[in-house]
Parts: sequence; C-alpha cells; structure tokens
Amino acid sequence: MKQFNNNMVVVIFFIGLLSACGTENRPSTTAQPLPIEKTDPGSEAQFEYLLQFSGGRYVAEPALNEYLTAIGGRLTRLAGYEVLKNQFAVVNSHRVDAWVSSEGRVAITLGMLTTLSNEAELAALLGHLLAHAAQQHSATAIARGITITPELLAKKAEHPYAQYIVGAGLPVLAQQTIRYNPVTEQKADHAAMTTMIKAGYDPQAAIDLQFKKSADAEGKIHWLNHYQPNRERLVASRQHAHNHPSGLSMSESSYQDAIEQLSQYKEAYQQQPQLQQLLNQGQAEAAYTLAQKLTLAVPHEGRFFALKGDALQQMDKIADAIEAYNQALEHDPRYFAYHLRLAELQMLQQATVAAQTTFLNSIQRLPTAKGYLWLAQLAEQQGELAQAQEYYQRAARSNTPLGKQAEKETQKIDFAENPNRYIHIKHQRVDSNKLRLFVTNINPHSVQIETLLLNTDQTYRIRLDQSIPAGNSISSTVTINDLGEIQSIAVDKAQLMP
Repeated sequence: MKQFNNNMVVVIFFIGLLSACGTENRPSTTAQPLPIEKTDPGSEAQFEYLLQFSGGRYVAEPALNEYLTAIGGRLTRLAGYEVLKNQFAVVNSHRVDAWVSSEGRVAITLGMLTTLSNEAELAALLGHLLAHAAQQHSATAIARGITITPELLAKKAEHPYAQYIVGAGLPVLAQQTIRYNPVTEQKADHAAMTTMIKAGYDPQAAIDLQFKKSADAEGKIHWLNHYQPNRERLVASRQHAHNHPSGLSMSESSYQDAIEQLSQYKEAYQQQPQLQQLLNQGQAEAAYTLAQKLTLAVPHEGRFFALKGDALQQMDKIADAIEAYNQALEHDPRYFAYHLRLAELQMLQQATVAAQTTFLNSIQRLPTAKGYLWLAQLAEQQGELAQAQEYYQRAARSNTPLGKQAEKETQKIDFAENPNRYIHIKHQRVDSNKLRLFVTNINPHSVQIETLLLNTDQTYRIRLDQSIPAGNSISSTVTINDLGEIQSIAVDKAQLMP
C-alpha cells in the first residue's frame, strides 16, 4: 500500500519567475460576443421581456388599455389579419415609441399616446405596425440582424438596463435595433391607410403622423427612428389618400376622452426627470419632498413610490425605503425593476431569505446580470456551489463590470474544485535525489500556490508558498532522499489572488 509522507518537502534550491510558454492550452476567458438564445423573438415571453425592458405595463388605468385593445382589435379584423395574436399593451414610459412583435403583439408608450392628436393617428400607427407583422417584416429584419454584437445592441437600445440583460432576455435588444427599409415601409403605409379607410378614419392622419418627424428636431420621437419617413413615402401616401373619399373622421374628441386622465397627470409626469436629476446629484431631501408630492398627485403610479424609496435610501432610511418599494409593488407587482431594487434594500438589512425570493421574482420578469450576480453570491454563502456557479455563468454573459466580476467568481469556484485545469506542472530529474519543477499559471488571474502533491511509491507534500502572476511560471528544485519513480505531480492547495 502506498504510504503518505506527511513531512513537507521545503528544501527549494531555486525559484525563478519565467514567462509562460505560448503554446499552453489556456482556458478561454476572453469575453465573447453574447449568443442570442434560440428564443422566438415574436413569442409572448419575448414580448413580456420587451415590455419589462421598456418600463413595464401601464397598469394604473385599465380603461386606457381596454381602449387601445378595442381600436387595435377592430383594425386587425378589418384588415383580415386573423393570424396575428391581437394583443395590445400600453407601456409605462414617456419615451415616444411603439413597436410590434413578429406575431402581432403591439406596444405603445404613454409618451406616444400623448404625442398623437386624435384616434385617426392612433389607427394609422396601429395599422402600420400590424401591417409589418402581417407581412413578416420584423421577423425578416431580426433574422438578418441576430448576430449583432451585444455592445452594439446595448448602445442602440439607449436604456439603463440594456447592458445588464442576459440569456433569454437578449432578443429584446434585437427588437430595439430593427430598421425597416423603404420598400417595406411603403407597403405598410399602403396597408395601414387601406385599413383606416375601412374603419372610417381620415387617411390624412397617416400623412400627419409622418410629418411629425419634421417637427421632431430633438429626435424625441424614437418610433420614427425605426420607421423613417421620406419624400417617396409621403408622395405615395398622398396619392393613396387622394384616391379615396374625403370627409372621413379624425375622431379627436373620442381620443381626448380616452387619454383625459393621462392628460391630467401630464404635469406630474413632466417632473419625473427633475426628480431623477435630484437623485443623481445626491440631493436626497429635495428629491424626497418632490417624490412625496408626486405620489399624492398620482397615487396609483408605482414609479413615484420607487423614486421616493431611492431618496429614502440616500437618507439612510432603509426600512422606510423598503416600505416605499413595497408600495410601488402594490401598484405594479409585475415590474422587474421594483423587485430588483427591493431585494437590494433587503440585502442592506441582512434579510437574505426575503432578498433571495425577491431577486428570483426579478429575473423571472427580466433576466439581468445584476439579479443573477446577487443570487450567485447568496447561493455561495449557503454552500450551494453548483447553483452559485450556474448563476455566475449566466451573469458573466453580460459584457459589463458586473459580468466580468461574475466571470472571475466563476473561475474562482472552478479553480477551487479543479486547480489543475489552470496550473500546469512539468518536471525534470536532476539526479537521484533532486527534481526540478516548472509550474505555469494559465489562469487569467494571479494565483497563490501553497502546496503540491508528488506521488512516487509514497506521497509527498511539497510546500511552495509562491504567488504566480497570470500567464507566468516559476521553477523550483527540491531534494527528496531516495526519490523513486514519479507517478504524478498535482496541485494540493492553491487560491486565486484578490
């Protein structure tokens, strides 16, 4: 039976720092372009992700969603688009935007609704979007652009959470980069105007909608960045409108009735950027005062309670901040960002069990690197290394500082379990009692190697106590009396350097 020699071999005659051999098979650690998972970009799950990414559903006024669904559903039926999903959502964002999934799910922001002047313009917008879906223009555009790098996707998306989206949530960024070509735009224009006329709306509204770009000097109408109007489109639209009866309805009064409550709250919503600026400047008390005012002005809007919570956190009133975020969730329990921020506040109070549940609620609504990183750290604290590793790997898909942190933690766990994947050891017999070792660190981080195990007919523990920078080697010579035939040399104890 092999004997274990518990005496440390500590006689080291030479230690030198060498450059690591360029031919080593190094584990891949470079951040790769994020693969967009094979998830149907038009699916209901992806539509929900895109809603979350864009601000969440506007749940404070169910009647507004019902109104949008009624108008959109009527247009869908008149156009004969039975194949489309016929789903419509109002997004809680004052960014002026609208989009459609390849399966015909339509989203329109509050900002877009307050930009439109009448129901006919809304019908023109919905008809245009539905035509793109029915003719599969968005699916074709996504198929062409699915290999776009995540860096470009994040830049195009212009959204604070864009850089943190990972996994199945990535296709929402692809949706944000769609640009339609002039041919498909004219086809959608023609189909939209035809449907409008069938519904009794004045087709001039479609032309008015295109002209809004001319008045958009600051580029605030983001929808028009996707659906660029041009002279050819306007000429074609005018000709199409001219060939149909005049005197059709703009339905301005019915539209203003539908958005009346939204218009009443317009002043409060216009103060949201000021509130955010106060928070960014660290003016917590002023931000709290304004947030409190806005929660009273719009008591059903969760966004203002969330911003109130942010102000309270800056004032080190964590319990009150948690209460504010709980109020935000009472008004909108589906929005991922409220769950994410609440969980972070719960962590500040060491409420790890509650925080873990809340982080899970967040990533179920929109997968983010931040959510996965927190969950990984909690799992690691609980000794669930396999689960922690899975969460870290998901977070590491984000090409951000958080993603890089997660990647290092992934390597740290793997290094602890499989150090010999990252440390390569070669040896050379000097004589019957001396052995020269060459220890190479192919890890992208510095490592501290405490001991090695040398197996002959006995097992020796060789103490090194040496740090090796990333991509470097050390050489050392040890003396072992009556050194037998070497069977293996492996890392015994080692750790990544901070």
